[in-house]
Amino acid sequence: MAADRDLAVFYRTLAEMLRAGVITSVSLDACAHVLPEAGPVARLVERGRPLSAALAAFPRVFPADHIRLLHIAEQSGSVDATLGDLADYAAEMLAARRTVMSRLALPALVLHLTFFLAPLPGLVLGQLSVAGYGWAVLQPLALLWGGLGAVRYFARRASPEQLDAVLQRVPAVGPAWRDLQRWRMASALRMLVRTSLGMPACLRFAAGVCADTRVARALLHAADVTERTGTPASAVLPSTGILPADVIALWRNAELTGGLDTMFTRLANRYAEDFRARTHAVAAWLPRIAYAFVVLGVLQQVFKLAGPYLGHFDAAVR
Repeated sequence: MAADRDLAVFYRTLAEMLRAGVITSVSLDACAHVLPEAGPVARLVERGRPLSAALAAFPRVFPADHIRLLHIAEQSGSVDATLGDLADYAAEMLAARRTVMSRLALPALVLHLTFFLAPLPGLVLGQLSVAGYGWAVLQPLALLWGGLGAVRYFARRASPEQLDAVLQRVPAVGPAWRDLQRWRMASALRMLVRTSLGMPACLRFAAGVCADTRVARALLHAADVTERTGTPASAVLPSTGILPADVIALWRNAELTGGLDTMFTRLANRYAEDFRARTHAVAAWLPRIAYAFVVLGVLQQVFKLAGPYLGHFDAAVR
């Protein structure tokens, strides 16, 4: 997939140009400096393909749920608004990633320096050979990068259900994950209620983009009941327990007043703010974990160096 930064700029630029009345193919050509694939997409649009179908020709660049949202937006004439919403989402993901990485940069540097410096006294004092020093450095580095590689592999290969089951149980990360998925749910519903889709279809789509299996099941249940009985979604969702009472009350009032668009916008902003707060909490804890590994590594080397001297002292006392 394309980087969130590139997607945010691409969606934002394209949305602004479409709002200004520029035709789609020309707008796409103007975005080619952001995403090289925009040029080939423009050629497909010139041949008569809808924008969503043209973007779907590049599945490694554009996420499938983005393309589905744009396909629905094309049917209701809200492409520019949907592109703006997608730009906001990509920008928020980029900001969250930068928050975590900025907090981790210094601890990661200190941790790597520790791997090189902790066994250095043993080399200077002759307790380690050059090969032994190299092994003492490479062993923790291999464990660190091997562990990170395993986590990355699992995140990419695991099914959404497996990923959700793991992340829900991780302290600090679990609440951030739940807020992220509720934000995705509210954002999808905000974009969909502007279209001609009925509420059951909107709920099913939102369930498809939400990786929290509990929330997804609740949305699918609400969609089925709403479609079968005509009961408003706000009357079905309380039994699922996925949303607090104040959100259900807002939802019910929005159904009565016809303000679902505004309500979902506020709900998306609420969960986005909660997600940002959770992300900052996770970012605050990660450096502490890194520094804890630094302390453990230093203590290990101290005990290794002190071992021979303690042995000599013990022999002298005896």
